[in-house]
Amino acid sequence: MGQALRLIARMAHASVLALVLIGAAMASPLNHDKSVHLDAEELAEGGIKEAYESLLPELRHYVENQADVEERLDNDVPRYSVLAGDKEYVIFAPDLDDSEGQSWGRATW
Repeated sequence: MGQALRLIARMAHASVLALVLIGAAMASPLNHDKSVHLDAEELAEGGIKEAYESLLPELRHYVENQADVEERLDNDVPRYSVLAGDKEYVIFAPDLDDSEGQSWGRATW
C-alpha cells in the first residue's frame, strides 16, 4: 500500500484501534482526536477495503498518491486476500495457520 501503510492498526483482542499518522516527517505527537476504531474480526472477514476507503478522505490530506486496493474473496476455498499495488496480502487461506485468531492479526498488520 506504499505510503498509505502509514496508518497503523494493532489488535487488542477482538478489536483494533487504528491511528492515522499525520505524516512521517512530522515531529508533533499523534492527534488522538482523529483516531478511528476498527474491528479486527470484521477486517479479517472481508472488511479491509471498506475500512481503507473510509480512511481515504483523511489520508488524502497527507498522502499524494493513495494505493488502489482490491479484495479477493473466495468463500468456496475459503480464501481472502487484499491486493495493494503489486503486492498481495493473504489474510486467510487453507494453508495458513488460523489458530488463536491469526487471520485477525494479519488483517490488522
